[in-house]
Amino acid sequence: MRRSDVHIPCTLILAAWLAMAGCQNTSPPKSAAPTPPPTPSPAERAAAVLPTGAQIDAKTFRGRQVFVGIVENKPVGYAYPLTVTPNDASEKTEIETFHVMLGLNAAGGIVALSSYDLSPRAIYSPKLTSPEFQSNLIWKDRTKGEHRTLHNTAWKLKTDGGHVDAASGATGSSRALIGEIVAALRDHARMTRAAKTKTPAPSATPAETETEDPAVRAAEKFGAKPEGGVDVPERKTVDGIEVGTLSE
Repeated sequence: MRRSDVHIPCTLILAAWLAMAGCQNTSPPKSAAPTPPPTPSPAERAAAVLPTGAQIDAKTFRGRQVFVGIVENKPVGYAYPLTVTPNDASEKTEIETFHVMLGLNAAGGIVALSSYDLSPRAIYSPKLTSPEFQSNLIWKDRTKGEHRTLHNTAWKLKTDGGHVDAASGATGSSRALIGEIVAALRDHARMTRAAKTKTPAPSATPAETETEDPAVRAAEKFGAKPEGGVDVPERKTVDGIEVGTLSE
């Protein structure tokens, strides 16, 4: 066999092997997409703005949902879900809105705000829940530990004559958020007043020995006998003359 005849089969085998090696996928296998975390329930979102360890009690007042934090059978905080639609939105749809959880302490002062269910307009929500803007909404006087409430704050932007600074670049959304906060604070005040209103006690019933007959009560008052006869005091005589009578 000639030398060239042996060389040709070896060349073909090498070419086939290189072709097979080139067809193999040398890239690492793709890993599965990470599983997104479960969506928090409304009660779990409320717990984020309520005192730690408080029992969560969901209620509805005048159509508004509220979560009450309870410790030792006493309310220690309240959480109100707010749906905010920016005033400058041309179409008020779910896409245009964002959601905020408002946290109040037992006295009705604002203690926290947290955002959730962000929409495509989420650019507004981080601005309105940033630490700077939250501090502006939470504290009337932080040095004194005085929280903002319904009655100690003029709930308007400073540009509108109120006490609250607008978030930078989100004036319309700041105004819309303030409107929702005020509405929640007013409903909270109504709810707490209703809880404090006590049902009037029933009128006391007369004692068993007390009579309701006016004639008998009058007789008892003026010394008359119950059967209608008048008690006549015992008459005394001096020298044969009755005291208290006229002689004939």
